[in-house]
Amino acid sequence: MEVNAWVEDHTSGLIKNLLPHGFVTNITNKIYGNALYFKGAWKSPFDKYYTRDREFHLVNGKIVYVSFMSSHENQHVRAYDGFKVLRLPYRQGRDDIKREFSMYFYLPDKKDGLDTFVERMSSTRGFLDSHIPSYKVEVEKLRIPKFKIEFEFSVSEQLGIQSISLYHKALVEIDEEGAEATAATAHLTMLPGCCAPIKRPKTRFCSRSSISFLDKRRLYCNRFVRWSDL
Repeated sequence: MEVNAWVEDHTSGLIKNLLPHGFVTNITNKIYGNALYFKGAWKSPFDKYYTRDREFHLVNGKIVYVSFMSSHENQHVRAYDGFKVLRLPYRQGRDDIKREFSMYFYLPDKKDGLDTFVERMSSTRGFLDSHIPSYKVEVEKLRIPKFKIEFEFSVSEQLGIQSISLYHKALVEIDEEGAEATAATAHLTMLPGCCAPIKRPKTRFCSRSSISFLDKRRLYCNRFVRWSDL
C-alpha cells in the first residue's frame, strides 16, 4: 500500500504497515497522513560496560530481569514531594544552538504510585514546567532500563467516532547512545453514507518499577508499568 510505504520511508523504516490489511475499502474517499521521526544522542552517553541485567518489579508483584544502564556522573536529578525527576539532555548540533532537547524521567517514590502521579501531573496546571532539574547534583546511584515501546490503536474507536477513521502508531527506543522515537497517524474519510548543588546529599535514581517519561518539546510522552509494555 502506498500510504504504508510512505510512512515507512519517513520513519527510517521503524514503522511498517501503519494501516492494517482491509483498513482501506472501496468506500474510502481520502487518506491524510503525517509522520514524525526523532533521533537524539545523549549529551553524556552511558558506558555499555556498566550495563547489567537487574531486577524489575512488575505491578502484579512478579520480578523479571532486564538490562539497566548505569552512570556514575553527576546528573540533572531533583527530588520532589513523592517523586524524583531525571533530565537527560541530548547533544546539540553545531547549527542548533538556540534549542535544547531533553528527555525527562519521572520516578514515583512508591512502587505502585504511578497512576496517582500521572493524575496529579495531568490535573495540575504548569506541573511539568515547575518541576525541572536546573543543575547537576552528585548522584549516588543512577540506573534506568533500556527499553523499546511500540504501540498502536484506532483513535476513532477510542473516541467513539464512526464518520471518520483515525489510526495511530508510535515507537520509542532508549539505549546507551540515545533515544529514537517515531510516530505516524492516518486519517481516512469515507464517502457520504458511511537551589546550589554544593553540600547537598547524594541522590539515588533507580527505576526498578513503574516509571514515566517524556520529551521536553512534547515530541512524545509515555509510561510503562509492566515489562510486557516494552
